[in-house]
Amino acid sequence: MDVNNSDFQSMIKSQQQARVKQTKEILNLLAKKEGIRIKFDDIKKLVAPNGSIGRPHIARAITSAGGTTNVMDAYAKYIQENNIRPDQVTEEMCAQFRLSEQRSS
Repeated sequence: MDVNNSDFQSMIKSQQQARVKQTKEILNLLAKKEGIRIKFDDIKKLVAPNGSIGRPHIARAITSAGGTTNVMDAYAKYIQENNIRPDQVTEEMCAQFRLSEQRSS
């Protein structure tokens, strides 16, 4: 698999953008439904350079904000209970990448 393939890189970028959008939506829900106010920039600080933002970062931020005493409680109380799930890579996106890989072989 060519990780430098432009279609693959495009899919990764699209997925990262979807994660950012979803994280912002989750933060809005947490503020509205639970009164937990977390800034997006605070979550970004938890992400490794060139890393992807995700639920572990949100759970850590909830704990840091005092919403729970530990990350597992943040998952159980706010993420799983509210059915907050990360966007999934769609089959269509994967199929497009596989097709592109076949063409370049």
